[in-house]
Amino acid sequence: MLAGLMALAILCLGAGASRAGDLTFFQPGSRPATLQFSAGAFSLFDDGQKDTAPLFQFDAVSRWDIVNFWDYAQVNPYVGGFVTGKSGRMGYLGLHGNIPVGPHFELNPFGGIGLYGRGSGRDLGSLTLFQAGLEILYVFVDGYRAGITFSHESNGQLLPRNHDHCICNPGSDNLLLTVAVPFDKIF
Repeated sequence: MLAGLMALAILCLGAGASRAGDLTFFQPGSRPATLQFSAGAFSLFDDGQKDTAPLFQFDAVSRWDIVNFWDYAQVNPYVGGFVTGKSGRMGYLGLHGNIPVGPHFELNPFGGIGLYGRGSGRDLGSLTLFQAGLEILYVFVDGYRAGITFSHESNGQLLPRNHDHCICNPGSDNLLLTVAVPFDKIF
């Protein structure tokens, strides 16, 4: 899903090559680094397995652009983690896109890889998981952001653990409310 979204974004942005600016790599970007705090539901659509739990997530998105698409959209590194109300936890790192939509909205696809511990919650079939998702954020004048995040974690059937009581790739679909604070507003 994430690869498809990123490919679509690249194709759409390719039409904007005549815009001011160049396609640039590995430079500080104009978007500030942010610390994102999210709360919501882990495994919201759990197929009746009663594994839904509260979810608290923390992410740090770098201001360094891995790729800047003609000053329109950027791809930045991010790192983060979450805990669930059933002692599940995951730490991850990956790529975080930023696509402005008008002056006050952003669509931010993201994807990464990390390590998961289930606690007493949902068995996701592997210690190593992939994470993908999309944020829709409102950007306030002072740089703060707020919105909704949808994320999905699964092993993609690439790294499943084999044991009798596990569905090899059950995955988890999460829905969260997110607040992003510019790093320079905190420090």
